[in-house]
Amino acid sequence: MVLKLLFWLYLAGLTLLCLIPPGGVDVGGSDKLAHGAAYFVLMSLAFGVFRGRYGLIWIAFSAITYGIVIECVQPVTGREFSLLDMAANAVGVAVMCGVIVLFSGPRGLLSPEGR
Repeated sequence: MVLKLLFWLYLAGLTLLCLIPPGGVDVGGSDKLAHGAAYFVLMSLAFGVFRGRYGLIWIAFSAITYGIVIECVQPVTGREFSLLDMAANAVGVAVMCGVIVLFSGPRGLLSPEGR
């Protein structure tokens, strides 16, 4: 229950940070690193919440799709569309997937764990 609440709060915060007008958040020269780290954490939380319902690949696909949608909506709020940001988001998701498979094995890649 706490993990689910944390996931939804994190997702809401990430959405807000990604959509606020430019100049609101400054991460210095490490923008791509920040994107990767944010989606690494997102994937970690999403897997913790949804692994009993969906396989790892579906959770990863959803996280990457969320990143693409957010990036496509950003120009509406005055921010720039960036393929490099999308790539950094996807790398963060992929690295977390690698960590998950490394520690839990390939079980649950396509279907929920335990099924």
